[in-house]
Amino acid sequence: MRTTSMMAVLTGLAATSAALAGDTVDFTMRAVAMTGDAAPGAPGAHFVGFGYPVINAAGDVSFLATLGGAGVDQSNDSGIWMQRNGNVSLIAREGDAAPNLNGMEFGPFSEKPCALNDRGELAFGAHLRHEGSTDIGVASVWVASQDALSLIVKVGDTAPGVPDATFGLIGSFALNNAGRLAFFGELESNLSLPFPHVGLWSGLPGDVALVAASGETAIGTQGVFASIRIPLAGQQLDPNGASVFWATVFDPIDGESNLSGVWRGDSSALELIIREGDVAPGAGGAVFENVRESVVSEDGVVVFSGRIPSALGSFGLSNGVWRSSGSELSPVILPGDPAPNTGSRHVVLSALPQIVNAHGRGVYVATVGESPASSQTGVFSDLSGELRALYIEGEMASGLNAFFGQARMLFDRMPAINSKGQVVVGPQLIPSVEGDVSGCSVWLSQPNDDLRLLFHCGSVINYANGDGGMAQGIVEDIAFMFGSSHDNGITGSLNDKSEFATRLSFMNEDEGIFVLQLPAPCVYDFNADDVVDGADLQILLTNWGGDSAAVVGPIGGVELSELLATWGACE
Repeated sequence: MRTTSMMAVLTGLAATSAALAGDTVDFTMRAVAMTGDAAPGAPGAHFVGFGYPVINAAGDVSFLATLGGAGVDQSNDSGIWMQRNGNVSLIAREGDAAPNLNGMEFGPFSEKPCALNDRGELAFGAHLRHEGSTDIGVASVWVASQDALSLIVKVGDTAPGVPDATFGLIGSFALNNAGRLAFFGELESNLSLPFPHVGLWSGLPGDVALVAASGETAIGTQGVFASIRIPLAGQQLDPNGASVFWATVFDPIDGESNLSGVWRGDSSALELIIREGDVAPGAGGAVFENVRESVVSEDGVVVFSGRIPSALGSFGLSNGVWRSSGSELSPVILPGDPAPNTGSRHVVLSALPQIVNAHGRGVYVATVGESPASSQTGVFSDLSGELRALYIEGEMASGLNAFFGQARMLFDRMPAINSKGQVVVGPQLIPSVEGDVSGCSVWLSQPNDDLRLLFHCGSVINYANGDGGMAQGIVEDIAFMFGSSHDNGITGSLNDKSEFATRLSFMNEDEGIFVLQLPAPCVYDFNADDVVDGADLQILLTNWGGDSAAVVGPIGGVELSELLATWGACE
């Protein structure tokens, strides 16, 4: 195992090196795979490039890679690998025979990120083609355990629960820790519908059933599902196997798709969480004009975006964020609210959820400002209980001569979080002076603390290269997978051991998959003074048995024991 200990940012710009000293994070870094490394399971081949890595609770890392070397051509130059216990092994390679499908082989693998659960099972997308064919083939989804590859679904298969229909397209998928999988599909059938024929399925390998499909009765309404939508955060699945999705409903009376809603459930039962026309709590009696972009937590809490008439009058309709827990529905971010940590300079114009933790608290992207004409985007978090800004577009990045760029709902620009309250974000940087720091960056937020820099494009980093020696490179690009460490079917780049998996590309053309060991959070330093002491104990006791802005509950004896065990200065 190649491990390097360093200060995160060793910038080559003398003008910024001193300014960085107090604002960066120390960590250790190990290389999982590097360009030039021999590719296990592919004799004579070596790695030449990598996709997005994902990491589970045990520290297992999976990644897509491309190959070069002896015997490699366009028919076999990609594959999926997994590192377990320090050993990298091949999961599947393009050109290899597809198990139990006579005459079929793996084609190119999906660029959609894999889903890796805490049992070490991996769901991935791959094209299938006839042996020796140069066609791209048809899409499929597989689950790899430590001893088998199992096909879940492929284009052309009969769609369970939908008469006379086959899969024409396979979309987003999720895999939970029980080994249950959910996926989105587009159908081909003779059924005449005034909208695309799509659906959502879930189950175990060999036992997949329909959750919802276009044309089926939309529970809680008098219509049928029209367009079933998967959240921008991707397909999700809670520990009990329930999926969450949003959809529009077709009213057969007036012949229009005039209602939206959020549903949660599995093949046995669906539950309507919220629908267009319902009263929006906390919004002065306003009703939802539209609901969308739902995410689900391990506890079954559903967080969604709803559109309501803006409290700012001329701004029209604006999106807010609400949390549904059992029968309780409460606002998280409302249009017109003061934007946290921005004084009186900004109000929230619109907001969407990005990702949530096990308790339904999370990270959100919002548009803030005094008016739409002078608005900026920002990323906000309530992981520590109280909503706060992580960064605002156009504000100075701490310790750098650069501004934060636009916050966007893209999977490679969304945050990674864990159940310890840590957040990793990757904002783009815009130089304040030509020639200064710009481009990619990665930042860490500990619970109750501001962002601190890990590194950025242009940082100089020492790393173990593919030749077994040490190299020094200038970072050219950073890529990591958004997601949460809790069991919602989405595997990210940050686990509860504070291990962060990322792909780094360097200007010398080296590239690699690395795991950074980040400093553990000081979870019980509630007042963020870098020490766990009597003040923090008082906060815990004040919130005993409950949930507050300072503590995510329920608070009890376990939390008290953990606080006492970490008594003293935070490391």
